[in-house]
Amino acid sequence: MCRPIALLALILFSLAVAVIPASSQAPADTTQATPPAEAKPALVYYEKAKLVVDGEAEANGSISIQFVPEGGVKAAQFSVEVLKDSDKEDIAKAIHTQLTIAAGENYKVKVSDEEIKVERAKKEIPKFSLTVGEVKLPGVSVVVKKD
Repeated sequence: MCRPIALLALILFSLAVAVIPASSQAPADTTQATPPAEAKPALVYYEKAKLVVDGEAEANGSISIQFVPEGGVKAAQFSVEVLKDSDKEDIAKAIHTQLTIAAGENYKVKVSDEEIKVERAKKEIPKFSLTVGEVKLPGVSVVVKKD
């Protein structure tokens, strides 16, 4: 007689579990991991800095550069288009031309071989930030260094 009661209890338990509404069960974890926001590096401001170009362009491409005076006045971002087989001196001259326009008359921009030097024309002029963005130019690197 014990067996029929145990069997009946098992059947009733199975039916009870099957009819419990889903809302009374623990909710499934539906939170999705959100990708972290793209971290933007803090701007570093210089009195003098230089861009150093190295390599030779293995294909056509571009280099993006950002020039920001301290205080954000007249911030400029530009891209330099470079042709295949351009050497580091040719690339530096192309960057120099665009950077001179972006920086304006308050900053001195000079090119010498593969280096482009930038400095304030007067001490009263704000410091500046110089950042290399994307370098989509196989075989070439461009870095900012404190001068």
